[in-house]
Amino acid sequence: MIKHYTLENFDLHENALEAQLFLPADLVYFDGHFDEMPILPGIAQTHWAIELAKKHLNIQGEFSSVDNIKFTRIIEPEQSVNLKVTYDSVKNFLEFSYVSERGPHSSGKIRFS
Repeated sequence: MIKHYTLENFDLHENALEAQLFLPADLVYFDGHFDEMPILPGIAQTHWAIELAKKHLNIQGEFSSVDNIKFTRIIEPEQSVNLKVTYDSVKNFLEFSYVSERGPHSSGKIRFS
């Protein structure tokens, strides 16, 4: 069985959402990235932002590109992170950020065609 994050809290607004995610040690995305010190890959962080936003916000179009992406602090197993996503329907892009009690982890903009 593939293990995923646990959604601990979720708040939805008109064009934004905030979700608190708990990342168990047996999360599939930690497997092999890296053996001595598992960390959450940036592509998983980006994917989750898109996945939750497409499910709960009225996003039009398909993924086009990622801009201004920054990974400032690693995300480790057994950690809770807060994902914030805001969708700009006029410019057709998402802004996302991951933050925890340790501080900011990553942020960026995702454009849709």
